[in-house]
Amino acid sequence: MSESRYEEAAIYIYSLCREVTADIADIYFECMIQNISRLNHNAVARSLAYIIQNEKYILGNTITSLIFELDLAKVSSEVKAKLNEALSHEISRIVERNGDPQVIAALVKNAPTFFSELEPFASNSLSSTQKILYNVNLGKDSWENLLKSEINIARMQLDKNKSGIQFTVYSENPYRLIKMIAIQHNSAENQAICNTEFFPLCCEVLVSNTAIPTKDDCISALCEILAFYKSKKIPINDLLRQTLTEYIAENEQEFVFMSHKSKKSLVFKAFFLKMLIDKVDKESFIQMLFSYNNQSDDVRETISMCIEVFLRYEKTIDKTSLAMIEGTILQCFNDSVDSIRVAACTCIAHILGYCEQADFFEEKLCEAAIDPSTHVRQHLIELCHGNQISRDLLKRRIIGILADDSCYSVRQNARSILMSC
Repeated sequence: MSESRYEEAAIYIYSLCREVTADIADIYFECMIQNISRLNHNAVARSLAYIIQNEKYILGNTITSLIFELDLAKVSSEVKAKLNEALSHEISRIVERNGDPQVIAALVKNAPTFFSELEPFASNSLSSTQKILYNVNLGKDSWENLLKSEINIARMQLDKNKSGIQFTVYSENPYRLIKMIAIQHNSAENQAICNTEFFPLCCEVLVSNTAIPTKDDCISALCEILAFYKSKKIPINDLLRQTLTEYIAENEQEFVFMSHKSKKSLVFKAFFLKMLIDKVDKESFIQMLFSYNNQSDDVRETISMCIEVFLRYEKTIDKTSLAMIEGTILQCFNDSVDSIRVAACTCIAHILGYCEQADFFEEKLCEAAIDPSTHVRQHLIELCHGNQISRDLLKRRIIGILADDSCYSVRQNARSILMSC
């Protein structure tokens, strides 16, 4: 769509805010989120304030998602004041309806003059964990306290579900935040908390009768944390080593014949963990990759994730093992599932520096620049921008292709990188 036609469409979208009804508000907000890089942020904020003020919404999550996307520097003082007025009356209702309360911290941090009056809500209405996260976002609390709080939530969820008779489904997944803190905020105190509190909890989860999704959340976090710890030579406690070894011994023989795809995915991750704690060698893990083509979508996605994590931290791979991994990466690259192809691109970026077929894999990354999925093409931009693809000529070639992409956001992001090269 040409710029002039798009501008006409954008003006129409802004004007629609007065016609939006509560039952279609989510669609309206999602439309703005998907096009935010091309929209006028001042007009978006004005439309948002009007809808909030007039209570023309049902759920709060798309509202807070849209606010997170706003560049407040591009919003006028008048409109910021209107947005603050609307939120002052409605923030409780928005959060009660699945909105993210951390949006308050983002607003206060970026425009305190206008949004500081929202702070009393955070002080009086947030749960203990949300309050800690809020204060961490404002630099008023520690990651260590947040880590302990998330571990307590994970333990509470386990205690309610480990009977194996009845399971409660939670929208909150504490393991994601635990993983992020353990890796990105790797202090000595956080290492001690993981060894004394989180890893023992993981042992309880694995041997319990809790639901497979809970075990999967737990073991997915362990995969990334232990791969990171192994690369940094950070020790882990013996109880976790023993529990993982016993868990695999009970389940790995069933892998080939297992029909429950979620459990099969879980066992593959557990076998990956067994390699990370040196209970099996790399070759045994790599041999399991041969089953890739015969697996369901979620198991193939698990395999691609494990390979990416493995290559992220492992830089000493013998030629035979690397050749087997490369074969699986190529299968991932040609997979029908977008997220697997995204993982394959990251895997290729990891091995470019030392594989013998670097030229061949460079061509594959250039092929990915015309992948039908915008997720794959946008991911290539992220790899280039983050210098995970560090070869200048290859980076320029990929970005050059993406600079003429049919998707506006991909095209603009690529052109931004070209201008900075």
